[in-house]
Formats: sequence, structure tokens, C-alpha cells
Amino acid sequence: MFETIQRAVHAQIIPGAVVAVEKGKDRTIEVFGKKHPRINNEPMKQDTQFDIASLTKVVAGVPIVFHLIARGRLQLDQPVAEVLPDWRESRVTIRHLLQHTSGLKADHPTKYEGFEREAIYKDLMQSPLQSTPGAQRVYSDLGMMMLYYACTSVMDIPYEEYFIQHVARPLGLKNTRFLPNQIGPIAATEYDPVRGSYKHGVVHDEKAERMGGVSAHAGLFSTVSDLLTFLSMMKQDGAKLFDAALIREAKAGLGFEVEGTTYRHTGFTGVHMWGDDRHDLRMVLLTNRVHFGRQVSIQSLRKQIDDAIKQKWASATSDSPIRNIDCK
Repeated sequence: MFETIQRAVHAQIIPGAVVAVEKGKDRTIEVFGKKHPRINNEPMKQDTQFDIASLTKVVAGVPIVFHLIARGRLQLDQPVAEVLPDWRESRVTIRHLLQHTSGLKADHPTKYEGFEREAIYKDLMQSPLQSTPGAQRVYSDLGMMMLYYACTSVMDIPYEEYFIQHVARPLGLKNTRFLPNQIGPIAATEYDPVRGSYKHGVVHDEKAERMGGVSAHAGLFSTVSDLLTFLSMMKQDGAKLFDAALIREAKAGLGFEVEGTTYRHTGFTGVHMWGDDRHDLRMVLLTNRVHFGRQVSIQSLRKQIDDAIKQKWASATSDSPIRNIDCK
């Protein structure tokens, strides 16, 4: 079923991948290729950690907001300017930021090249709206960066620590964190000419790196097992750790993209995950496709994998064993 991944590894579209499927309580994990072949021939492994890029938005950004709402620190329809008075725009709410309907543009034209952390904040606070809040959806890193600052303004500990204490530990996410500070099990991403080496355990996203490696739009590192655990929580409407009504809103588009009965999200480094509660089915694909550069798209590969998984498991239970496949 995963021949498309093997072919992509052989064709050097991706260096390797870890793919996991969960149907009910049955779980299949398959491993392909090398971790970072332009560094060494270390094989990809089931517990390899990946820079999950924009999956950070839903694995950290969304649940942190929900936890702050439960503690009375934020409200979903609260104007962002109430907690960030440096931003004079009073029409945009926390909900708008999560929905990508704030009216903020998608990205900064230079990805904040040459900006220090304080300068990024000041620039965001002066960002004009491109459209009326709530009028249209424009997927925006800037909106999630704004959300990061809104959250930190009402926290008493750093964002990365808040994530560990109130999201990762309660959910049992053992290998999901910002600032991993070690390179052993991590798949390297792209070559960085400034460093003269590949990014390895350092966030790939330029804006997140300039923010110190921590944001609501990017920065997390994780594994397939942890992300399946996260999706299982979503399937259980929060598993009594988060407000069930808010989790249902997330699955309906408050953070996630929705396609039919599937709620999903992707990440620039080559990662994506989705859940389909109707069929009790969850999938995570992690790959560091940017290890070979940014030129090759894997949109077609993602679709082929998704279609194959749904065709096999949507109406049946998988009993496939966990196995490792090394594509040379």
C-alpha cells in the first residue's frame, strides 16, 4: 500500500518517512529510507523526531488557547487588543486568529530577515489588515504569531514550559517539545548557508527561529506515536482534558482544515496528519522533504497516501504489524 513512499525515496523526492495509521485501537507504523542522507546513512526509525512545522498551530497553538480559556485567562471571542494593547485593531478576536479570518496577511515579505525578536513584535503590532475580520479565510502565519503574543501576555511561565505542563504531560506526549536541544533522534531539515550545515534540532521556519525557536505557528518537534496520541484525544473530544465543545469546534475548522468528515493539517517540512471520527481513523505522515531542498512538491504523494489509507481502512480494521522498511 505504501509503494508510493518507497518510490519517492528511491527518486530522492524525500529522504525517508515514518507513516502511522490507527483504526480503533489497532496501530500500524512503517518506516522508510534514511534520516538525513546528505549527512550520513543513519536509517529512519519509528521514534525519529521531526520538525513538525505548521502542525505546531494545532498541536500547541489550539490546545494552549483552550487551556487558557478554561483558566479564565482568555475568551474565544475576546478582542486581541484587550490583552495586547500595543495593537490598536479592536475588531480582531482570538477566534479570528484561530480561524485564519483575522484579515492579516499570510506572511511577512522578508520572513523577518534581519529582525530581532523585539523588532518582530513591534512590526506585528503595526500590521494593517488586508480585509474585514471574519470576511474571508487567509491562512496566516502572522495571525498565529499574534496568537502566541496574546497567549504569553496572560501566562506566568514561558510558552514552551506552558505547553509541557498543560498539554504535553497531561496527554502523554513524551517526545514533543520546543527547543529539543539535542540532535540524536532528530531528522535534519534543510541546508543553511549561514551556518554552513544542515538544520538539525533547530527549527526550520525562519520566523520561528528569529523568535527564539518558539511560536504558535511553528517550532515543535514530535514523533508519529505522539501525534497519534494527540489525534486520539481529538477523537475523544478532549479526553476530559480540554473542553469538549471547543475540541468539536476545532474539528469543525477552528484551527484545523476540514474536508468532508476529515479534519487535517499540513506542515512545510513535509509533514501532515488527519483524523476521521466517522470511520475511527487517524493518520500521521512525517518526512523531512526539505532535506533535499524546497523545489519538489509532495502534494501528489500526500494525496496518494491518504487515498490508499482511506480505501484500505475506512470500513475495516487493520491488523498489519509494525515493521521497518529500509529503502536503499
